[in-house]
Amino acid sequence: MAKPDKPSPMRRMRAFFAILVLAGLGVGGFFAWKLLLGIQMPEAPLANVPRSATMVGFVRVGNVVHSEVVRSLLSRELLEDRLERIRQRCGFDPSSQIEDAILFLDASAAHELGSIGVVARGPFDHQKLNRCFRDAFREEGLGQMRMLQIDGVPAAAPAEGPQRAAFLGQRGIAIGNESLVREVIGVVRDSQPSAANDPVLARLWDRVASGRDVVLVGHLPSNWQQTARELVGVEPGVEVRDVLNSVVAFGVGVTVTSGLQIGMVVGLRDQAAATNLAASARAQLDALAGNMLISLTPFGPVVRAVRTEQHGTDFVVTLDLPRDRLDRMMEFASGWAADRAQRAQGGGAPGVPGAPPAPTLVPAP
Repeated sequence: MAKPDKPSPMRRMRAFFAILVLAGLGVGGFFAWKLLLGIQMPEAPLANVPRSATMVGFVRVGNVVHSEVVRSLLSRELLEDRLERIRQRCGFDPSSQIEDAILFLDASAAHELGSIGVVARGPFDHQKLNRCFRDAFREEGLGQMRMLQIDGVPAAAPAEGPQRAAFLGQRGIAIGNESLVREVIGVVRDSQPSAANDPVLARLWDRVASGRDVVLVGHLPSNWQQTARELVGVEPGVEVRDVLNSVVAFGVGVTVTSGLQIGMVVGLRDQAAATNLAASARAQLDALAGNMLISLTPFGPVVRAVRTEQHGTDFVVTLDLPRDRLDRMMEFASGWAADRAQRAQGGGAPGVPGAPPAPTLVPAP
């Protein structure tokens, strides 16, 4: 019998993170329940990750997994296939036990993969998860799980590699390299400062996170500004360059449970830069709203629904798209893309998506 192919490093890393969540919640959770009943996960997401975090993300797992908006934007078949494979392996859906996941990037080692940390929270059924994960490591070629302790907290680790999972009482698990996990333990024990003590991240969080299903806030490292300029195609000497040079932080929050609501904030170096950005953005939006061609498409109401505000050095943008408006916009965009593809293949000049076909002329008898 042929031996199975050896998994690639990237596949091994993805599988490790997915299975380590199950492994940690299942195996270590029982010991954590016995030994660490005193550990309580803080309610505020920022209060669960270390002060050294450069960026913090947050996902309400159930809302995102079951969102019709997400399923329409992504491949519904691929998502259902992944979930069904997990259900068949476990006999239940483990994602239903994860209320939310908090991801963070540590500023002290931003160039290393190990600088990414994850904190998962939820009402975990450790016995079910234990049965689920038991064979998963072997099936994915990740070797045997070994148990250890980090600062007196039960933890798990693969046979090789720096990643660890620490079990924080009944409702939490921290995943990352050992130094990051150790920091998270200190944070939830209230012996180390958390990202909630970062005034910039806390301010951005207050701007965009309320009621959102997905949130990301972060400082913008100076070396990322050049990348931002390249992405938007800004040439030297263009006024927008000065705005990008002034961006020091950003935040975005998205709600996907009913239509699509988006809130974005850009933190700038000074108030003058925020004022310039607000004026420039408003002028661009007004120009788009006044464009006759755009106003005749489903994108017209979307442009008019964008709201902008300035709060000191912060520039804030919000957009609320009801489900029916989002559906019309996506249908139009899909038709436009199909027309472009047809034209590229020599199918003639594209028409207007959604427009009725041209009448056929029939000679009179």
